[in-house]
Amino acid sequence: MHGIVWLVLASLLAACSAGTGAPVGDGAAGAGGTGGGGAVGPGGMGGSGPGGSGGGGGEDVARRAACERLCDGYLACGFVESEAACTQTCIADERWPAEVIDTCAACLEPVACEEVLFSCEAECSLPRHDLVLEGADLDRWEGRAIWVVVSEDRRGPIDGGGWTLGERSAVDFRLELRGMLLQGERYVVDVFVDASADGLCNPDAGDPAWRFVVDAVASDVTLTVRPSEHRNPIACGAFDGIPADLQVRGSGFDEAEGRSAVVSVVEHYRGAAYSVGIEPLPIAGGRFEAAFPRALWQGSTYDVAWFVDEDGDGRCSPAESGGLASLGEFAGHVTVELEPDDATFARCQLFPGWNHDLTYVADLPAAWEGESLLAVLVDGTATWLLEYGWFDVEGGRVEVRFEGLLAEGERYRLVLFRDADRSWSCEAPPDGIWAVELGPVAGDVNHAAPAPAPSDPALCALLGGG
Repeated sequence: MHGIVWLVLASLLAACSAGTGAPVGDGAAGAGGTGGGGAVGPGGMGGSGPGGSGGGGGEDVARRAACERLCDGYLACGFVESEAACTQTCIADERWPAEVIDTCAACLEPVACEEVLFSCEAECSLPRHDLVLEGADLDRWEGRAIWVVVSEDRRGPIDGGGWTLGERSAVDFRLELRGMLLQGERYVVDVFVDASADGLCNPDAGDPAWRFVVDAVASDVTLTVRPSEHRNPIACGAFDGIPADLQVRGSGFDEAEGRSAVVSVVEHYRGAAYSVGIEPLPIAGGRFEAAFPRALWQGSTYDVAWFVDEDGDGRCSPAESGGLASLGEFAGHVTVELEPDDATFARCQLFPGWNHDLTYVADLPAAWEGESLLAVLVDGTATWLLEYGWFDVEGGRVEVRFEGLLAEGERYRLVLFRDADRSWSCEAPPDGIWAVELGPVAGDVNHAAPAPAPSDPALCALLGGG
């Protein structure tokens, strides 16, 4: 849910202590905050001022009655401190039809207070409407990438993506986004075609960009992208973070003719390096080439690691020719050229799936039968998580298997965790957690243990617990 009703209740609680509302009864609305995009009771709310008297300020009688009914329930459960302030803000947010507020209140009335946060999601939600985006007369840009970003005024970008015009459907496309638009909200839809094929939205390079503004949604919306309508270069600001393509080309590898080059795209994150794409490539005519579409994100740091599988065994060895090319800062699509002279050594740990296998078998107490253990494989310094998985205890033993992850000459640590109290957190005791040190690796590793090692609570830090 259930976050929907919770956002509403939390905002009402905060609101009633703010003290910025208008006097009750003068017909003005208290100053509303933001948030609460899903259920009755919009974002932040001001508390009531001094008690006023007199006119209703033209408020709709049915709307006031529905808001009072809802806020009476919130007050009874202790979710708000002031029924009057709650009612004022409820009335002021015109996105919410009176019938929706009343339906929500009626649904929540019989619900126990402790269950309110998990109830009536459908009844307490604003109506949603479809967004349909169509393309017309776009043939001139067939084969080029088109990108779309949908933004909501209060939350910023909420959806987006790209595809190649004419690749899998007609150039004059029809994109249906069901339930994308929340009633009463304001949206901006930005579109651009990468006509210059450089991975950037750049009007000076001939890239067309469009911006559509949808005010106060009340029904389904259809927008049409045409070459001559709604063109607005300001829309390019929405596409600063789109992913770029990476092209890797090798030349001069005549001595490795008929072998395979393996290329790994490596992303750096929090001090560790992770492969986000690997391609084995045949070397023909001394050349190889790989494309990694939309693999690079602006603001991230990348390397291109490579090696030549000289012995053809489908595995990486430090003795094989290889190297590393750092991309540095980039904007738009990137091409990396590799030559044999660039070789240093093969960094095999950057090629998961191309290394040695691990098999760990342990005999376990009979009381553990039918449970599952979490196995986590990290590097020897415990800063780089390579793989994890849950493994069942059957016949008094557990067997953990990870394939192709142990690089020759490297050290690793395998951490095993038993969630004895089913709390989904690591607290030893009562949970059990132990580690097995592996390496230096010289081939496939087969490790058998007659029993689990003594539990070490300090290892919980590796799982984010403590």
